[in-house]
Amino acid sequence: MWWMWMDNGGKRAFRTVAARSALMITAACCAAGAVRAGADDVAVYDDSLAAGWANWSWDAQLDFAAASPIHGGTAAISVTYTSAWAGVYLHVAPTLSSADLSGIRFWLHGGDTGGQRLNLALYDASGNASENLSVTAPAGEWLQVEAGLGELGSPAAVSGIVLQDATGSAQQTFFLDDMTLLGATGTPTPTPVPGVGPELTVNAGGVSWPIDERIYGMNFADEALATELRLPVNRWGGNATTRYNYLLDTANHASDWFFENIPKDNANPGQLPDGSQVDELIAANRRSGTASVITLPLIGWVPRERAYACGFSVAKYGAQQQTDPWRPDCGDGVDLAGQRITGNDPADTSQPADPAFVAGWIAHLVSVFGAAAAGGVTLYNLDNEPMLWNDTHRDVHPTATSYDEMRDRTIPFATAVKDADPGALTLGPVLWGWTAYFYSALDWEAGGSWWQNPPDRLAHGDVPFVAWYLEQMRAAAESSGRRLLDFLDLHYYPQAACGIRATWTRAGSPSRFASCRGCASGSIRITPAQSWRSPSTTGGLWIISTARSLRPTCSDFSAERGCTSRACGIRRRAQNPGRLRFACTETSTGKAVASAIPASPPPARMRTRSPFSRRGARWTRRLR
Repeated sequence: MWWMWMDNGGKRAFRTVAARSALMITAACCAAGAVRAGADDVAVYDDSLAAGWANWSWDAQLDFAAASPIHGGTAAISVTYTSAWAGVYLHVAPTLSSADLSGIRFWLHGGDTGGQRLNLALYDASGNASENLSVTAPAGEWLQVEAGLGELGSPAAVSGIVLQDATGSAQQTFFLDDMTLLGATGTPTPTPVPGVGPELTVNAGGVSWPIDERIYGMNFADEALATELRLPVNRWGGNATTRYNYLLDTANHASDWFFENIPKDNANPGQLPDGSQVDELIAANRRSGTASVITLPLIGWVPRERAYACGFSVAKYGAQQQTDPWRPDCGDGVDLAGQRITGNDPADTSQPADPAFVAGWIAHLVSVFGAAAAGGVTLYNLDNEPMLWNDTHRDVHPTATSYDEMRDRTIPFATAVKDADPGALTLGPVLWGWTAYFYSALDWEAGGSWWQNPPDRLAHGDVPFVAWYLEQMRAAAESSGRRLLDFLDLHYYPQAACGIRATWTRAGSPSRFASCRGCASGSIRITPAQSWRSPSTTGGLWIISTARSLRPTCSDFSAERGCTSRACGIRRRAQNPGRLRFACTETSTGKAVASAIPASPPPARMRTRSPFSRRGARWTRRLR
């Protein structure tokens, strides 16, 4: 699988692609002397920060004279993150030319516990982040980490080194030592020892199923990668697309980045909406033969001007727990007492956007690229993860999304899409994960054991949300005489029985599941996509093995048989009229992400919200 981390507009906005050569990581079971720098190597840390380097870290406590553990010399760096998405940032002045460099090497120690997950990136001369590499600290030993500049995006210059929290949650203190930027003629990179991959078995004579030609896709793939992969589908989606104004080429990045409006880089803003970021993406997709999925704003708000603005100004709403280090008036919307700020004005950043706004955008795309039937944009996401609006976009949508709101927003916006381009196909409701398949945000807002008495679901006949949603879409189609929903789009983040998500590491090796019984096998990483099709597939995923009666599979949607569980009402009640198809525009079978989850159902909010994680795999299968 291939994955892209979406741009979040700030200097911490990393993107990830599959490296053509593996990140070289070597474990050292005992301390050793510092690696001797070659003639052109650039020392960063060797018992102290080297001349020209400064600590520009955010939300992290660093001790540059930690006495233990040390890898070489007399001291190491201890790092304690004090907030989610914190980062070690070592800045150098003047900026270093990459022509003189070949890569980076340092040593990493996870203390007694280990398991800290970090993202390594370099900043270029403009402070923009390179492609990043995922690194996991070992317990009780030093790990040598070495990466070439090519694996980090080949920046033209280096102004800083960043190691950022990759979990969005608390992590234990870890240690760094003997950090060096490798010179172009310095110490040669050791040849990495090939790892052992998962054991795969292919039964060519087994039962097979037809698949859609758009079965694989990515988020925000650049043209070169899409061309190289012959990528079927490229999605423009995620939190920062919910509130995008095509007229201004500006998006609000919501809780991912301090609720800020951030204008996209645009050489000719006076020509907008022509030449917007979305226009450029679609044009690139057409050149690479890739279909585009474009996210439309159903939330009802988009940026009001092409300028930086923030939803929770410190000057207007008071001191807050975190602020943007580059625009310190922009806060996180949480006061110093830990309470979310309420009563803010959505007009600080946004203006209303109704179905006519969406129709205008599609009319623009038709004028530039043609109608869907003539090779223009065909696929439109009906927003992104609406059951999290009251969290992710709480500056403009503080109330919990309900069953009724989803219906009342979907029908007029989907109608606007079909009016503007009758050949367009819609994907909804684009739910964030497991809990939202069966309940609304209004259900879990009460907290506690809300699933025992979910008010919104009970008010709608105790019907699971997706089943109810499909009923409403069928009724709307019968009333209007045309289909309004073409793809049922559910994001799928499977959970392992050991309480960790079933995922891959960057290099395709198992995540660190050593302490989790039953999670170390390669099959766990193949299970998620297969689990949608096959009722017999469990593979250690607790939402399958312990809650099979709740799990909707493609078989549940399409099999001509009775359903025994309430969740199977998704098929029984809606009966999948016409040509409804299934899409999964986000999943986590290709990126190492772990989060704590309950040992057994009921489902709670189980997906860690990361400003830098957007899993790009997309697969579709027609539901007959």
